[in-house]
Amino acid sequence: MSKGETKTEPTDSPNAENDSNLALLSPFLVYPVAADDTPPYELIAWWKVIFSYLGIKKKEQLELRWMCRIFRDALPCIPLWTSFPHPMYPTLNGLVGRLNHLGNDYVECSAADMSIGLKVYVDRYGLEIYKDHTITKINPDGTYNITEKNNVPLARLKQKVIHILPSLLFIEDGVHDEGGNIVNIHIPISIIGESREHCIVMGGLKMYGNEDDDINVSNLTLRGSKGNGVFGIMGASIHLDNVSVENSGSDGVCVYDTKRSTMKNCNVSHSKKSGLIVGDGGLMTIDGNGTTIHHNCTSGGGDDYGLNTSGLFSHGSIHLASSLTIEAISKNNGGGGNW
Repeated sequence: MSKGETKTEPTDSPNAENDSNLALLSPFLVYPVAADDTPPYELIAWWKVIFSYLGIKKKEQLELRWMCRIFRDALPCIPLWTSFPHPMYPTLNGLVGRLNHLGNDYVECSAADMSIGLKVYVDRYGLEIYKDHTITKINPDGTYNITEKNNVPLARLKQKVIHILPSLLFIEDGVHDEGGNIVNIHIPISIIGESREHCIVMGGLKMYGNEDDDINVSNLTLRGSKGNGVFGIMGASIHLDNVSVENSGSDGVCVYDTKRSTMKNCNVSHSKKSGLIVGDGGLMTIDGNGTTIHHNCTSGGGDDYGLNTSGLFSHGSIHLASSLTIEAISKNNGGGGNW
């Protein structure tokens, strides 16, 4: 080979031309920066623009931020997070159960600590689902007036122990076998799968919480739940994005008494009962042209539908984004029909 010649190895990569361009560009876009050097602000700005076009997932953002200082400064900071599989918890139920315990750690109140204006918590339904109140009056008989309630005995009042909890739970690709059981979620959290096609949870999710709580689930499949695939109840809003709910033993997605829930680009299929049921004043808003609700009501019940707004006590509502029609998203359901 003559001096100055560059040997190029053959490649079968379909992106060979782009790979070559990146090899030329990389020394200008990434280079060592010492800890005490002035940050390369212009370079960081370029990487912010580049990342904005790539649609990088949160887990990938985390990994990129670990790679170098430039990426760390160009990408947004990720909140406190945890992941599954987890070395201490063999099941998703075990991990989420521990988070539930820490997020709902309530202790008995002492009369000596009570004062007007103090925030206290009361179990809403006897299910250890607590709502916050403020003491407005201390009564002579030892009871307390709180917001929305009067003459509440001390034994019903709790104080909350504050723990710092992750707000993100990443689930890696794989089949995560919960035995068809329901994973109960009692805290506001975002659950993000690695991919809808390959991140498969064999079970369902049930969400509780206060009206201002939000539970987000994205990029995974829930399959073979013994009960509902997704069940939102008692106030907390659920937000499903790119989620597939398949072969549920009861309803696919069930929402009662929660008014801000959303579904976007989700599939609900082969549920024994209704595909989506919204009742008791609940509201579900559906968006995304990738939304499909099909082949549900497999047990043949005449009261089950692809889309169902009947409830235990009152009806609910299903709203469709302007780009969607009920005929387009709900097809081939058995039972009473598509809606």
